[in-house]
Amino acid sequence: MSTAASHNVKFHRFATVLGGVVPIYHLEGLTRDLNFTADTLAAVYLGKVTRLNDGEIRNSNRGVNLPDAPIVVIHRSDGSGSTYAWSDFLSRINPEWKDKIGRGTKLKWPIGQGAEGSEGVASEVEKTPNAIGYVEFVYAIEHQLCFGAVQNSSDKFVRASLDSLAEAAKTAAADATINSSASITDPSGKAAYPIASFTWLVIPEQISDTAKSRPCLR
Repeated sequence: MSTAASHNVKFHRFATVLGGVVPIYHLEGLTRDLNFTADTLAAVYLGKVTRLNDGEIRNSNRGVNLPDAPIVVIHRSDGSGSTYAWSDFLSRINPEWKDKIGRGTKLKWPIGQGAEGSEGVASEVEKTPNAIGYVEFVYAIEHQLCFGAVQNSSDKFVRASLDSLAEAAKTAAADATINSSASITDPSGKAAYPIASFTWLVIPEQISDTAKSRPCLR
């Protein structure tokens, strides 16, 4: 298809796989999961919060003995949907992040160590004390990684789970977010996990090759 012709093609977008992105960490001796606000995560990845016992982190984790140690920030080095969902969520909540970094599948990170793929990020976090990173929820579950709860739009700290992700999709649909945007991060709903996302299938309205169009009509 030529570039000119493609401008006249209409596409339909279909949500397929529901997922989420979770903050993972490597801290020895913890007896409970950590809580994170969007502002805290933004500050960590902007290099403004550099130690684990910073007040930003302590305020959301009362009673947790956090070490006075530097945070090792791990991020994706390759383009990924996980990075898009992560940065989209932070852009929605934190104005400084939106202005300085923004959203995208691949970012110009101000700090941190890059690693390729969820497996690369997870490997770096697991072998590095006091490291913080992010991976897909399913990957974290499959590999039994430690991941924290994230504050949602109702000011509730919610851990990612099948139920909290389903709640995010349900409330996004009720808010008409799915119809107006490809993003469902930061939905309303007390039980909704805020860094939720869909994998989208994009199909042109008209497909001239009937062999290719037939599976789409089933």
